[in-house]
Amino acid sequence: MANFNKAVLTKKGIALLAKAQAGQTGIQFTRAVSGNGSYGADETLTDKTALKDQRQEFPFDKLSVLNGTTVSARFTITNEQASGNLTEGYHVKEVGLYATDPDEGEILYAIATAVEG
Repeated sequence: MANFNKAVLTKKGIALLAKAQAGQTGIQFTRAVSGNGSYGADETLTDKTALKDQRQEFPFDKLSVLNGTTVSARFTITNEQASGNLTEGYHVKEVGLYATDPDEGEILYAIATAVEG
């Protein structure tokens, strides 16, 4: 299994967090996604609005608050998918979390990428 860098909030994720902190909305996570995209050190992950090479999506098994600053989002990556569109294996090199923004609709909230090397 690949080692992953820390997850990064996207600009749209940061905007949604600001709305939540201002009491304008809550944060409703909708799904997790995985893909095979590779990222260079010069890429700005906060600008991303989707994974580079999304292959699958998964519902959350559990969302919980670990402490005052950390949310745990647990989901199971499997080779079986309800949509049945996974036709070949792939290396999981990117993972994203989507959430609903009341003004934007569903957004890529955060992204984590595999350590390349």
